Amino acid sequence: MRILVLAPHHDDETIGCGGTLAGLAAAGAAILVSHVFDGSTGIAGLTPAACREARRAEAAAAAVVLGCRLLPGLDMPDRTLHEPGSLIRPLIALLRRTCPALLLGPHAGDRDHEHRLVAAAMEEAFWMAASPMFPELGAPCPPLSALLGYEVWTPIGDPALAVDIAAGAERKRAALSCYASQDHASGWPAGAMGLSAYRGTTLLGGGIAEAFTLRRMRLGARELIDLFNLPGTVK
Repeated sequence: MRILVLAPHHDDETIGCGGTLAGLAAAGAAILVSHVFDGSTGIAGLTPAACREARRAEAAAAAVVLGCRLLPGLDMPDRTLHEPGSLIRPLIALLRRTCPALLLGPHAGDRDHEHRLVAAAMEEAFWMAASPMFPELGAPCPPLSALLGYEVWTPIGDPALAVDIAAGAERKRAALSCYASQDHASGWPAGAMGLSAYRGTTLLGGGIAEAFTLRRMRLGARELIDLFNLPGTVK
């Protein structure tokens, strides 16, 4: 199973779904991570070029810890004005190159403007990539199975999905520590692991979890039965 994770910034994938990714990778899934914005801001005192290099190095180290493959980013400039539709075509091209079964990215209600841009573009690219539209962007990919939104800056008000990350929690913690520049600035490891503990308490009745929105899902009858471990046989 191939899974594509879109991270607006270098660390969002680990904060939002690092434990889930670690568990999926351990189960044999191929996890691909692509950062949308170029990482040219976010570390005080560095030039844009030096900041990009440092943040990409941190992301590469975190990907190794989680068992993910880091793809080239889309290199959209950080913290500049972007047209709402400017990300759709690059995302369609990326989806057609990678042909994932599952797409993860920030949820649509995140208060970070660039996170919301990515979430909105994902909604469109999710179905457009499998359509005959924009043939210049590559051959249509098979329809994706699901689109999940993870939480970073803004907790999800009513999560549709909670994933138990007990098996991957320490790998998430270790991957967060790879982002030393962001830990120094904002204390993300403690904040992210605290949110995961809260999600485990409130959504699972204990333990540690990550929460997601479920924006789209395509299932056959057999897959639905398997997903919910339902009794019965599909003939």
